[in-house]
Amino acid sequence: MFSQGRRRAVIRLDQIVCCLSSRNYVVFHAGREYRVRVTFADACRCLADDDRFLAINRGILVNLDYVESMENYICTMTDGSSFPVNRRNFRQMKNAWREYRRG
Repeated sequence: MFSQGRRRAVIRLDQIVCCLSSRNYVVFHAGREYRVRVTFADACRCLADDDRFLAINRGILVNLDYVESMENYICTMTDGSSFPVNRRNFRQMKNAWREYRRG
């Protein structure tokens, strides 16, 4: 649960496609966008115990359930959106995604 302005945003983890840092906010994409005033580091800590979430680049956290492919330093999601993957850690990120898919 995160605070969204004066309201509390209850976001089911299985619905979160990705989280993107936006200045002092994190935008959770989960069917709709939830803009929450929280640091990206704190959002990552909240989701750290869940294996399906992977930080693929600075300010970008994806739900591996929604990853379609990881090629050429690009992570493509099932909804068609794509994000750059950290070049230095690309092989590690791709292996983590493959391992996750094997279940």
